[in-house]
Amino acid sequence: MFGRMIGSLLMVLIVLYASGCSNTPKPALNVSADGDSPVTITLNSSLFKPSKSLPPFHDVLALTHVQQQDFLDYYHHALNEGTRPDRVISEYLEKKLSNFTFYGETYNASTALTLNKGNCMSLAVLTTALAKLVNIEMDYIEVNTPPIFEKQNGVVASSTHVQSRLYAPIKEGEVPPKFKWMRSSSIIDYFPSVTNYAGRLVSQEEFIAKYYNNLAGNALIDNRVDDAFAYAMKAYQQAPRYSETLNLLALLHNRKGDHQTAERIYLIALEMDKDNLRVLSNYMGLLVEQGRYDEVNDYEKILTQLDDPNPYAWLEQAYYAQQQGNDQHAIRFFKKVIEKAPYVQDAYLGLYRIYLKQNKKIAARKVMNSVLEWTHDPKQRARYNKKLYLMTQSR
Repeated sequence: MFGRMIGSLLMVLIVLYASGCSNTPKPALNVSADGDSPVTITLNSSLFKPSKSLPPFHDVLALTHVQQQDFLDYYHHALNEGTRPDRVISEYLEKKLSNFTFYGETYNASTALTLNKGNCMSLAVLTTALAKLVNIEMDYIEVNTPPIFEKQNGVVASSTHVQSRLYAPIKEGEVPPKFKWMRSSSIIDYFPSVTNYAGRLVSQEEFIAKYYNNLAGNALIDNRVDDAFAYAMKAYQQAPRYSETLNLLALLHNRKGDHQTAERIYLIALEMDKDNLRVLSNYMGLLVEQGRYDEVNDYEKILTQLDDPNPYAWLEQAYYAQQQGNDQHAIRFFKKVIEKAPYVQDAYLGLYRIYLKQNKKIAARKVMNSVLEWTHDPKQRARYNKKLYLMTQSR
C-alpha cells in the first residue's frame, strides 16, 4: 500500500470583487440537468483574456523515452519473478516516489516523475500513465476525507482525494466475475487513514476534469484569473455535467464582477447536483454580498435539509462557520456530521470546544462522554478521560 498525504483543490469560498461587466455577446454552453431537457449556460467569456493553448490530456500522460524504458525494465523483471502486473506498478511507485504532499504542485506525469514531487493529482496522473503503458485496466474512487483548509489571496481551498484502482489481468481461460469490482486489484491510496471511507466511482472524463480544475484552482490562488478560466473550460469540455467545474466557472465570473452570470451558473449547477454543499454555500455567499438576506435565510433552511451522505462535507461547513465566527451554525453542522457518521470524532471535539467557550460545561461533558463510545484507541480514550476529569475539577 502506497500512502502519502496529498490533496487536490476544491474552491470552497472566494472573496467577491466588484468590477465592470462587459455586454458583448456571450457564448452558450448546452448541458442537461436531467439527461433529457437541455439547459443553456451563457458565459461572459469576453471578460477573460485568451490564454495560451493548453495541452491535450494525452500529452499530460506522456513520459520520456528514458522514463518509459526504466519502468518497462522494472516491470518485466518483476513479472519474471512472479509479481502480479497491477502490483508491479504499486511497488514501482513506492520505490520511486517519496516527496508527494497535499501542498505540492499539480504536474504532468513526466515532470512528477522527474522532480519526484507533486500533489495527489500529479501522482494519480503518473499512475495512469504507467498503467496505460502496459495496458493495465484501472478506475478511480473518490475518497471522503477530513477537510484540510488553506487560504491564499482570498480563496479558501479544501482537500479532496482520489484512489486509483489497478485491476489484475484476467488469465487465459479464466471466467471473469459478474461485476468488475469483484476482480483482483490493487488500491493505490495516497492518503490512507482509518477516518477515510470510499465514495463513488469517478469516470475517466471526470478525473480529467478534476486535473484541469486543479490547475484552475492553483491559477486562481495565484490571481491568474484568465488562465483559471481557460483550465476550467478545458475541464468543462471533458465533463460538462460535473458540478464542481460549474462551481468554478461561477466563482471566476464572480471574481470578474459579473454576478448575474455567476448566479445563473450556480443555479444550473444546483439543478444538476442539488445536494452539493459547496455550490450552495458559494451561491449563498454571492447573495450575502448583494445584501439579499431574505433569500439567504430561505437557502439556509434548504442547506440544513440537504442529504449529502459525506459527513466530511458537513464537517467542512462546520469549520467554515467557525472561521466566520458563527458558532450556532457550526454547532448545527457538527451535529449533522454526528447524525451522518457518529464515529467522526472531530465533530464531537468541535462541539466540545464551542460549548467550553460558551461556558456550557454540562453540554461539553455530555459530548465528551458521547465520543468515548466511539473511541477504541487506549491513548485517545485516556486523553478524553483527562478532559472529563479536568471539567469535573473546574468550578
